[in-house]
Amino acid sequence: MRNYQAIIESMKSKNIPIKHSEFDDEAFGSWYIELDSQPLYRIVHDGRDKTIVLEENKNHEWSSIMADKTKSGKHILARLTNVLSAL
Repeated sequence: MRNYQAIIESMKSKNIPIKHSEFDDEAFGSWYIELDSQPLYRIVHDGRDKTIVLEENKNHEWSSIMADKTKSGKHILARLTNVLSAL
């Protein structure tokens, strides 16, 4: 849960709009954060694989843009910031 909270706070400090977020302790600490953006983006953490993934929704299908196994999500946030600033 520590990384989840840190990423939420980092997104807020960068003014990245959060539409919905959810943490599931029963699913190995998996979580996701969906952005309020067009196109729709989300950051997903697979608690079992310990991987954070940036996904984009195109035509109602989620596709992976990049994965970050550092567990900090800093590479994801940097990429997301760049993607959103280009919109």
